Amino acid sequence: MIMIKNNTSQFNSRKIWIYITHTGLLIMEALVISLWFIDITQVRHSFFSVFILIFSVSGIVFSTQRFFQKIRVKKTIRVATFLIMLIVLLGSTLKINLFNNVPVSFFDLYIQPFLNLAFSLDVMTPIIHHIVFLLIMARAMWLSVQVIDSNTVLNSLKGGIVLFIAYGLLIQNDIDWTIALIFLVYLLAALFTLSSSRVTHLAYSKGGQLPTFSKNWLFTLFLATLFILVTGFFGGWLLGTQVSNLIIILFFIFIGIILVIGMIIAAPFIFIINQIINYFSQFITSNQAPQQQQVQVLVNPLTEAVLDNIDNLETLANAPGYGKTIFIAAVIIILIIIMFRFLFGNPWRSPNVENSYESTLTKKERTRNPKLNMAAPLFSYKNFQKWMIKNRVRKLYFSFLEKCDQLSLPRKNAETPIEFQQRLQLEIPLLADEIQTITSIYNQIRYGLYPESEKELQAAESAWSKFKSIKIDLPAEKSD
Repeated sequence: MIMIKNNTSQFNSRKIWIYITHTGLLIMEALVISLWFIDITQVRHSFFSVFILIFSVSGIVFSTQRFFQKIRVKKTIRVATFLIMLIVLLGSTLKINLFNNVPVSFFDLYIQPFLNLAFSLDVMTPIIHHIVFLLIMARAMWLSVQVIDSNTVLNSLKGGIVLFIAYGLLIQNDIDWTIALIFLVYLLAALFTLSSSRVTHLAYSKGGQLPTFSKNWLFTLFLATLFILVTGFFGGWLLGTQVSNLIIILFFIFIGIILVIGMIIAAPFIFIINQIINYFSQFITSNQAPQQQQVQVLVNPLTEAVLDNIDNLETLANAPGYGKTIFIAAVIIILIIIMFRFLFGNPWRSPNVENSYESTLTKKERTRNPKLNMAAPLFSYKNFQKWMIKNRVRKLYFSFLEKCDQLSLPRKNAETPIEFQQRLQLEIPLLADEIQTITSIYNQIRYGLYPESEKELQAAESAWSKFKSIKIDLPAEKSD
């Protein structure tokens, strides 16, 4: 029987692109988290040191869980390993950031935040440290069980840009060139990660053949990079050399026109943010009351902190202009709701790999389907229904893999589902249609798509019933 062997060079190249996509996504998120972590905890380390620490923690969790998933370790073992890593990494990172030169045991470091919370509310930095790194590890754990494609990178890019904007509004008086440089590195990493995810997706959909970029994609990436280089390096060179003033004026007029066009497009959003900041700053400056010395009766710092918070609430309630504060709070809440709708919306999706080999980002079509009720009015019910369909298909495909193991036809670690389908169809030609039906519906779930009707699910279950009921006597393999 003729066997189709994997092209080793193509597989190695595709594997490299997968690693590049994963690494780029972790770098993108570590850059944003490092900015916020330094500002919140006030650690006495450089940005690069904090970035390396956060990137290492997320990379360790991500790589470990990916490795366990690859060798098919049970879910309970993966969860237990994550909990052990949680304790070890939380304690070690706390010692590196806050207790670097303090001779304290590892267990005391881990329980230190909870002791601080019990005895005093003034020391909240260890608590914040644990919360931030817990979120970092949970995010890495979630990414390790997902198919990282263009959709995942786009969602991460949207969230990162919102966090950068919020960070700029928070420290608007302390912004310097280093933050602008970090944002530039973040955008370049996002462009490169999005490009590598496109290559990875096409490599999987074509069964191992590495794709090539389209001319439009390369031209757009070239123009973006060229504009950044010209604006930064060429502008600095013009100001630092004796060049004709006419050339310098024309250059900055060109840059100014581009900036004006961008400001016109973003004018409504900037106007709203500016008005909110002005109202908020005027309220703070006009309603500052003289501080009165309070008589401390209780010695317990926890009780004193609670009483201080109650006094602050009474001062705010009795201050003039309280209606303006309510108005500003309402506007901020509305903006937060819009921001979350922007982040957790899903206007982009990957193409169906069964019908097309082209990878394009197209708007998601909102079509009603009465059979699966995908357009249900309740958002939570729709997500629950998709989760049920996904588990139903995955359970079917994993049972299919177990049956293949019983037939001495296991799926190799280096094989994609499409490659395994092609090899299995050569081994069992009588069940070629059933194998294709099961694999195609599983591929839809892997790339974030769902069956359009109940008929497709029933066809896959019927194919699985036929596959598991037929007994096949495979020829024995010849020894070398």
